Amino acid sequence: MDNQFEIGKLYTKPFYEGQQEGSLISGQTVIPAILEYFKPQSVVDVGCGVGSWLVTFLQNGIQDILGIDGLYVDQKMLLIPPSRFIPFDLQQPLRLDRKFDLAISMEVAEHIPEEKAESFVDSLTRLSEVILFSAAVPFQPGRGHVNARWPKYWQNMFQAKEFVLIDCLRNKFWDSRELEYWYAQNMFFFVQQNNLSNYPLLAKAAEQTNYRQLDIAHPELLYTYQRLQMKEIVARDNRCLGLEKVIAQYQENPLARPERDQMSQARKNLAHLFTNALEEQLEGLFTGEAGMAFRKILDCGIKNTRLTEEEKRFSLELTRMVFSGTKTTGRTQHLIALMLYYPAYMLPQRWYLDVNIPSWLARDFIDYLFKIPSSFIAVGEKDQYFHYYRELLEIINLNIQKNPQSTLWREMAESLAKNRDTNLLHNLDADLDNLIDLQTNILNLI
Repeated sequence: MDNQFEIGKLYTKPFYEGQQEGSLISGQTVIPAILEYFKPQSVVDVGCGVGSWLVTFLQNGIQDILGIDGLYVDQKMLLIPPSRFIPFDLQQPLRLDRKFDLAISMEVAEHIPEEKAESFVDSLTRLSEVILFSAAVPFQPGRGHVNARWPKYWQNMFQAKEFVLIDCLRNKFWDSRELEYWYAQNMFFFVQQNNLSNYPLLAKAAEQTNYRQLDIAHPELLYTYQRLQMKEIVARDNRCLGLEKVIAQYQENPLARPERDQMSQARKNLAHLFTNALEEQLEGLFTGEAGMAFRKILDCGIKNTRLTEEEKRFSLELTRMVFSGTKTTGRTQHLIALMLYYPAYMLPQRWYLDVNIPSWLARDFIDYLFKIPSSFIAVGEKDQYFHYYRELLEIINLNIQKNPQSTLWREMAESLAKNRDTNLLHNLDADLDNLIDLQTNILNLI
């Protein structure tokens, strides 16, 4: 399919209308600084769009300008005279019968497929011995970014053409509020090595360039990436709204393979939603639809079925992340996911004393500790629950006596009262006297 047509679907009239103001202001901000380094008399802009940067060169007295971009550019929107614009497929080698004092290409190269990137750079180096270049880095949002690369990638490509990278503009504009952050992050001069001495200020800037600090991300990129991640999480969060239908089908026929598989997939999706969330996103996620989905899955009975081999591997990895003994990033996220797979009594002994529970998770966490199993699957599981429950009661009894005003331990005692099931205790086939005494004592303290 014609790539010009595909790109044309991305770069429409509404797109250029939306980006025109920011591009204009950015050009008006940067171009005076360019003119401090040298005074070009002619400028070509490869990937000029509607000419937002070129019009500023015109306003600064540089009349010899040329803009080059695809057939998709609506020439009625041009800010430069149409006679100064050439429509051209930028993926093809560009050959003009002249050179310019300065060639610029701003946030264009990331739209050129990797296999044609070298040809694109070659076209730029044929147009001028001084090039102002900017290209999107990985994770930078944008349309049609097929070859987003760190600056080192482009440096190597220009170096093969005997052009030297000069990093003298980023520091000037790093904190600028007028300039779009991607220009402050990505723009460099490339100057033909043999002619660098013709530009004394650029030659001096080349000596001061730190080539070990080329691949850096602007804080605004990090903020933008985080916001986009949160939007994706919210979108996935909203998909949890369809969970009620899945749960209803599963509860109606829990032994049917399709319903169980569907329920297992819903649980897996929710677990990954939490494990992929950033720490600062977690509270908002859990107090929203995802938290509601979490409670519904805990109550639907899926934990009473045996795990598949894939689920066992996944839950073992979650267990490792939570109980590794080291302070690992994402521990809370992995704990929430683990709670979807195992009841509290099947986790390591006294594990709940070794985790830090944020306040927004406390109520659900306490309810989880006291969640009563509706059935026992494996041999010995009933005894395992009895020992867990007795130990939990002993710890609550001890701590509520030591700290009678503690909100945490009082909430645990109240959860005990809410979830108490005498019939279950009698079905444990164990010595219950001590267990009932502990339970009664705790209830008397609240």
